[in-house]
Amino acid sequence: MKTTWLLQGSVLFESDGYRLLVDPYISDCVEQAQHLTRLAPPPLDAEALKPSAIYCTHDHMDHLDPVGLPEILRHNPDVRVAGPASVRNKFDTLGLDTSRVDVVEIGSRHAYGPFTLTIVKAFHTDPKSTGLLIEAEGLLIYLSGDTEFTDDLPRLILEASGGRAPDYALICINGQLHNMNVAEAAQTARLINATWAAPMHYGLFAENTASPEAFIASCEEAGVRAFAFETGVAKEFPAHVPSLLPQDKSWKLIWSDEFDGDALDRTKWDFRLHLMQQRHNTFTDEGAVLDGKGNLHLNLIEKDGHYYSPHLQTGSNYLDRPGEAYGPHKFRWPVARITKPKFMHKYGYYECRCKLQEQPGWWSAFWLQSPTIGSTLDPARSGIEVDIMENFERNGIVYHNNHWDGYGDDHQSAASGPRKLKDTPDGFHIFGLDWSKEGYVFYIDGEESWRVDGPVSDCEEFVLISTECNGYRDGDTPAPILAKAVLPDAFVVDYVRVFDELK
Repeated sequence: MKTTWLLQGSVLFESDGYRLLVDPYISDCVEQAQHLTRLAPPPLDAEALKPSAIYCTHDHMDHLDPVGLPEILRHNPDVRVAGPASVRNKFDTLGLDTSRVDVVEIGSRHAYGPFTLTIVKAFHTDPKSTGLLIEAEGLLIYLSGDTEFTDDLPRLILEASGGRAPDYALICINGQLHNMNVAEAAQTARLINATWAAPMHYGLFAENTASPEAFIASCEEAGVRAFAFETGVAKEFPAHVPSLLPQDKSWKLIWSDEFDGDALDRTKWDFRLHLMQQRHNTFTDEGAVLDGKGNLHLNLIEKDGHYYSPHLQTGSNYLDRPGEAYGPHKFRWPVARITKPKFMHKYGYYECRCKLQEQPGWWSAFWLQSPTIGSTLDPARSGIEVDIMENFERNGIVYHNNHWDGYGDDHQSAASGPRKLKDTPDGFHIFGLDWSKEGYVFYIDGEESWRVDGPVSDCEEFVLISTECNGYRDGDTPAPILAKAVLPDAFVVDYVRVFDELK
């Protein structure tokens, strides 16, 4: 989806050639009426906007332009306009055709081309003010319009979205005239668990603006990634492929990484570098790269005849890293300092869309692990390694496996055997796991591929998306087959999502 900020609260969204224009302001009526100093001209004029539909969040001149909007409508005589009742009333006052206005209510949903709009409440001087939840291309975008911060606002947004966190939050930050300030806008983005946030309603009037840099800094302090639009320049919001969820249950998304942006989100992922008390030399903290199109590339790396690849995790196993000496004595506590996990969960649906690597000599996996596996002989209490997908060779075959009671003499396991993948148009596949108290059900591309009744872990576990080069578990040299690998090569991950079952 292409998204273009047109200053103030105005945004142009484009998907499949359909252009949704929100709150266009292109005239100088506010400057004339309120004697404000304009800092920048409109990026696009009435003729260049070419909207397929227009939405006005409320009846204020910089959102429903009484001079510019009629000009836009003159160039686009068939376009429809949506907004609350105050927008229709303004059309009547301006002598415009009110029959082309779709009046909306809080909580209502409306389809315009590929866009679905859910109307949310805004707290502003126009009592009919609205914000928007915009759905298209698998994305969910919150656009605040003009609103103050209230304790109810984040709750109302999430209720309107059915609990789904927005992928993007476009939020007013000017802090004047009954709008949120920088800190309140960042707090809102955090409370609705937005993946990305961008500031709005600044930079147009010298007397009514705020710092986008301060907003970005506040978001980063709150653990929310943020960016500022370049005025008038379309920014690509990568499309998100819908999940293939089991249809016999209802689900709610509670954690995800869509790998949008230009760098790995280290608030969600750590690099695994150790294995069973040793530094595993083939593991690296390099080579995990986002391609700018919503994909993570876990790359195979060659240096001086050795091979490396990244292994990502949202937690860690307590026995991976070696401990330190126990005081001045000869004894050693075998467990290193426990690190705080970034994400742990139990039960639910776990899903990854990915494209397998093409070159020989290394393998990939999507799996769950308990931080304390094998610490007791009760797998419900100590956890189970659940390999949702493992791929070892370039033959289109994957495996599902469960392991419990550690990896020594007590080790036990269950295995699906080989599962041959069907061809897909783009080479991507979706692997899923329904983990419930009744057992584990595995899915490939929306179809059940294996199930096992137990044992079942009853403890929180962490998520891994991993790669590993062959040979290094046997020594410090790569498997000879790695020399045949033609680089570059990568295990490509589109998304990882975790859902809770709604009961």
